[in-house]
Amino acid sequence: MPLLLRIAYDGRRYYGWQVQRDVPTVEMEVRRALRELRVDDRIKAMSRTDRGAHAVFQVILVRCETPHIAEILNDVLPKDVRVVAWARVPWLDSPRRHVAWKEYLYVAPDFGEDRSLLTWACEYISSQEHEYRALVKRPEGKRTRMRVIASVEFREDLQFFRFTGHFLRQQVRRLVTLIKALGLGKICAEQFKDVLRGNPPPSGVGPAPAESLVLWNAHIPNVTWHNIIDERKVREWILSVAMERARSTRDSWVWPSK
Repeated sequence: MPLLLRIAYDGRRYYGWQVQRDVPTVEMEVRRALRELRVDDRIKAMSRTDRGAHAVFQVILVRCETPHIAEILNDVLPKDVRVVAWARVPWLDSPRRHVAWKEYLYVAPDFGEDRSLLTWACEYISSQEHEYRALVKRPEGKRTRMRVIASVEFREDLQFFRFTGHFLRQQVRRLVTLIKALGLGKICAEQFKDVLRGNPPPSGVGPAPAESLVLWNAHIPNVTWHNIIDERKVREWILSVAMERARSTRDSWVWPSK
């Protein structure tokens, strides 16, 4: 039976997950490590993260039946990419076809927003399906009406947004920009609702910086994971990186105008 591997990574020095020409990516490192161990490198991944983004719960399918490969891979992978767990599955297609939901964590700097508006925005998002075509990149042929569950927590100078559901490209990052623009008074509540009907403001809604976005969790039914690394320590590691990046990218934000 093939293996699923759960991968965690600090994305700071990578140009995203997917293989690209002449730049380092996480997938390139994983495939290089598999080839070094003489394992088939034709992997299939659950998600494609953006340049600079991180993961605690990336999932890949590997055409190998030996669970021990999970631990050996950590000996040849760079230290900022770790195999956290493995599982056996009876299928060979992409993990993205089997995932029930994914959870993203976005750590954002606090710009002095009205916290009650940020909380209201998350509750409004969670209350029902919305039309997200104004908040995704290149939605052609994709279903953009969906249900997303959102929440926000506040800790000192940072805000921690969580989003659960199925997502399209840049959807989470643009949603964070929209929520924080409301909290800052850059847009009003009616404009916020209108974007979630599929109608962006004249200037559009740009994506929040990718460097503090984390693929935090996912659920694939009927999969039993076997951890080889302490998951709590992995989450602490990636969370600390995302928090540092949130503070250092304060000047990178671009807001929609009224």
